[in-house]
Amino acid sequence: LRQQKERIKMMEQESDRHKIQLESAKRRVIEYDQTTATEIEQLRKKLNRMQTIDVEGQQELHEELIENIVTLGEAESQLEKLLEEHKDTTTNLNQAKKELTHLEDEKCPYCKQKYADTGKKIRETKKVIEDSNNNLQQLNKSITETETLVMDGRADQKEIEDQITVQKDELDALEGRKSEYERRLVELEQNVNPYLEPLDELEEVSLESIDYDKINSLTERVEHMKFLYKLLTKKDSFVRKVLLNKNLPFLNQRLQKYLTDLGLLHQVEFTHEMTANITQFGRQMDFGNLSAGQRARVNIALSFAFRDVLQNLHERINICMLDEVLDVGLDGPGVTAAARMLKRKARAEKLSLYIISHRDEIDSAFDYTMIVQLSNGFSTIMEEK
Repeated sequence: LRQQKERIKMMEQESDRHKIQLESAKRRVIEYDQTTATEIEQLRKKLNRMQTIDVEGQQELHEELIENIVTLGEAESQLEKLLEEHKDTTTNLNQAKKELTHLEDEKCPYCKQKYADTGKKIRETKKVIEDSNNNLQQLNKSITETETLVMDGRADQKEIEDQITVQKDELDALEGRKSEYERRLVELEQNVNPYLEPLDELEEVSLESIDYDKINSLTERVEHMKFLYKLLTKKDSFVRKVLLNKNLPFLNQRLQKYLTDLGLLHQVEFTHEMTANITQFGRQMDFGNLSAGQRARVNIALSFAFRDVLQNLHERINICMLDEVLDVGLDGPGVTAAARMLKRKARAEKLSLYIISHRDEIDSAFDYTMIVQLSNGFSTIMEEK
């Protein structure tokens, strides 16, 4: 069941991993198609927009705009100079008028003292005023004309700018971009989705179908065995009581026989609760109150009694191995009695009996002896007789 669970767990993990890989591959295919479709649509929009642009007309407008900006700049500079000159001329005119007022009063316009040669100075001042007025008239005319040029130039610039739909740097790169867009569009339209092949490979993978019937059957069997185990081990189980009551008489009979063969006078019986009841001459005793030799005899008798029950229920067992069973708790007579009992049983049941012991008393008790020596962690057969 554990192996089946581990196998199904691995298959489920593999199936989940394959599903994740498949979903990821599908997602990459869809994302690539969507990204490519979006880029193709954007390229077509850009190319359609380029086809609606009058490149030659836009270039002429940009050239015209540059010329207009230069002309407008020259006119604005000229207007600035005229206004500055108009300001200086007006200042000189006002100064001359003030001087003329003082000269007409025969006073020096600077120190306010009597001025001797006022006539000549008045004529010169009037000449300055006359020239300034004439100059101002000419300046006003020039300023008006220049302002008209500036206003017309600004209006023309605004009109040209409104007609320009593509900036100069974009217009310069338009032809190169158009070729690049067309090349990229053809490339995208001819491209094959690179994620289709991995997706096809994943879709072709055939995973072994998970069969839960066997594990369900094993799980059901385990549950039945657990239930059976409880029936056989719980003290209040009627099945356990029936089985024990059926085999306890045979167990107790064989146990008492072996105790007699081993020279133990105690009575040992098992109840249906599998507890040992030990008595001697009708007196109840605990197992712990027995001597080491008595406990050793009980243990040997109990082992062979259970062995007989097992054979009675199933099949005969033709081999028996005892590892240092005779070495603990038994005195010399006890070892002799146990050896005698074992030999009788071996002959009666034709057993292959192997006894491992360190006791010297049994050297001649059995038919064959094998001496084994442990040296440096290795066992070596030293002698057979």
